[in-house]
Amino acid sequence: MRYLIAEFIRKMGGGAILPVQILQSRVYKQFPNECERLGFTGGKRIEEKWRKDIRWGLQDAKHQGLIEHVGSAKSGLWKRI
Repeated sequence: MRYLIAEFIRKMGGGAILPVQILQSRVYKQFPNECERLGFTGGKRIEEKWRKDIRWGLQDAKHQGLIEHVGSAKSGLWKRI
């Protein structure tokens, strides 16, 4: 799942702001077959099994230089560089 998060962010335009709360549904819309195969759904709330994968996917993208955290410490906002 981590690679889907990083791949989604890689395809985003530069300067886009990405709230973590909508990341699950956006990734599911872009990669429905892969998500279904992994057992993830496009539900409104972030599923427990998505939480760690989303967090690690964001960290992977951050270390690759794709995104940076913006806002307060717990704002959940990331900016595509």
